[in-house]
Amino acid sequence: HEARRNLELLYRQDQPCQFVFSPNGDERSAGLMPWSWQLQMVPVSETNMLPKETNRVEDIFWKGGLGDANIIAAAVIQKWARGKVGRRRAWARDQELRQEAKRKAKEAAIMPFSATEIQRRWRGHSVRKRDFLNQKRQELIQKNIDDVRLILAHMAKVKEQDQLIYDLKMERATDSSVVIQTYWRRHKAQQVAKRLFEETLWPIKGCFEFFATGTEAVRCQVRFHANPDFVFEHFFDE
Repeated sequence: HEARRNLELLYRQDQPCQFVFSPNGDERSAGLMPWSWQLQMVPVSETNMLPKETNRVEDIFWKGGLGDANIIAAAVIQKWARGKVGRRRAWARDQELRQEAKRKAKEAAIMPFSATEIQRRWRGHSVRKRDFLNQKRQELIQKNIDDVRLILAHMAKVKEQDQLIYDLKMERATDSSVVIQTYWRRHKAQQVAKRLFEETLWPIKGCFEFFATGTEAVRCQVRFHANPDFVFEHFFDE
């Protein structure tokens, strides 16, 4: 035992750093890390010198040991989660690129039809601005000017005939109304003349005024004055 101990001391002094690679015996972490490794080093003193005699070594990268299965599992889970998120982002980006490609393809397919539509609308605008229809209409009228004049003359004749018939009807109605008004004025004039003629037969005219002075009494005032329109001959003729 003493010789083995001395041999280990000499070996550690000669090679202070040691790397150990061994199968993982922990059933919980064996599925994640079948093998484990350790990087060991002999402790260094405060003066950065190796001790002459030591049996202790320290695991420099202790995270690679058998007791760190939780950290390893967390790292693996994080790796899988980051991979899943990355694949989702890549898929979303691929879908965006596909949609963009479809949109550009659709625009490229519509572009010829858009040009045709623009040209069609521009030609229509040009035709309406130059008024080709009115020009064609004027040409047709000039070509058939005699027939057009004949039709216009016939239409004017028919219009004048209608106006003449209407004027005759209105004239008859006007004459009828004039006759009626004439007879009515004659009748009223005869009534007035008769009344005036009767007034010429009165030598005097009387005026009567009544004023109520009680429930069963009135004051009566009578006045007579000569009739200025009295005609002596008419009185004796009647």
